[in-house]
Amino acid sequence: MSAAYIRRLADSTAASTALCLRQTLRQQWFLLILIPFGLVLILAPLLPVASETAAFRLLVKIALGAGSVVLSLGIILTGSNTLPSEIRDKTIQRSIGSPGGRLPALTGRITAFSLLAAFCAFLGLAGTFLAFTIRAGSSTEFAAASRQYISTAAEKHSYRIVNRPSNTRGILWVTEKAPEITWTFLCDSPAPDGKLTFQITPVVASSVKTKAKITFDKNCRKCSDSRTVMLSDNLPLNIEFAEILEHGQCHEITVKRLPGSSPFGFHIGKTELGNEKNGVSLLTGTRPFGANLLAAWLIVWAKLTFVGSVAIFASTFLSAPVAGALSLLLYLLASILGFLSEFAQSIGKIGTHCHAHIHHAHQGPQELTFFQNIIKTLITWFAKLFPDLSRFDAANALVWGRAIPLGFVLSALLYFLPYCILLWFASALILQRREF
Repeated sequence: MSAAYIRRLADSTAASTALCLRQTLRQQWFLLILIPFGLVLILAPLLPVASETAAFRLLVKIALGAGSVVLSLGIILTGSNTLPSEIRDKTIQRSIGSPGGRLPALTGRITAFSLLAAFCAFLGLAGTFLAFTIRAGSSTEFAAASRQYISTAAEKHSYRIVNRPSNTRGILWVTEKAPEITWTFLCDSPAPDGKLTFQITPVVASSVKTKAKITFDKNCRKCSDSRTVMLSDNLPLNIEFAEILEHGQCHEITVKRLPGSSPFGFHIGKTELGNEKNGVSLLTGTRPFGANLLAAWLIVWAKLTFVGSVAIFASTFLSAPVAGALSLLLYLLASILGFLSEFAQSIGKIGTHCHAHIHHAHQGPQELTFFQNIIKTLITWFAKLFPDLSRFDAANALVWGRAIPLGFVLSALLYFLPYCILLWFASALILQRREF
């Protein structure tokens, strides 16, 4: 490509981007979606809750959960309607008649919807700050709930298991044979206000809450301060210990099953925020909530860009209603892919979700039928090839006080980029061969 052609392509892309943005903002779909999104963020702080901590968690879930869904619907409805509306209004020749040919018409749309996704993410960020400001006021409890801690994963350090049961199958179980589990940590950063926080995420083998005793050891000496807590299945729990710590100290946390409690365990290899595993993490240091919220909305922007790419791809060969329906279907599949993966892993297991782990821990895997093998293989390969929107859920990190690592944000951006490039390439091929 010559420099002159690249300049013409850049100028044509800029013109196509401006044209696409004007057409998009004139569409009623996008404005109609922004209205309920704004109402949700304005009314959410006024909802009655039991405590300010619960209010904080509710706001995070609404802003990043429901808010991103509403914005995704707006991107889908708008993106699937731009090209078909130009064909219907016979204005498509203005877009494809640029000096660069049909390529600027596509690159302009890609740029326009990437900017539109960034605009939506900015509105979400600003709206979330406004909602938190309305609710927080002078509440110290709300401010404490919004504190974000930097985590040190247990997997990066040694862990010691007393009487570890055989055939644990991916879960460290605390049972009669193994009444307690001890993890060893190294404090990489100083704890804020002299408080050391451990966060545990158990797997409980019963729907009834289970009691456990949490003991903190400093330099292998038993600390007088212990906690008796109630554990629920896959529900993170923060336990604070008031200790003056020195940088580089080694610490131990012991989780002991109390008499009369049902067995529970911790996942081996379960990923939390990309690198947190084993269900136990040490939380040290703090990060401003605003920086964490910005990271969360950057991840939402990556998702919105992918959703817009899907809508653009569908609009190149389908009418607006069909393209919108297809884009919505693909969006729903990408959103529930995590659930489908868990369903595939549970095929052939004995009993319910809660008790399947226990049966597997002591009885070994069940032999699958031919039909179950086919279903499990299809779902597994589909989950590997199809993008998983639930893989990068920043809301849970904010709810439970986990600072979002920069590596997690970068991995989210790099995860969706190949899918977007593939969709753009396919859209370019279709647009190049289509007759208008």
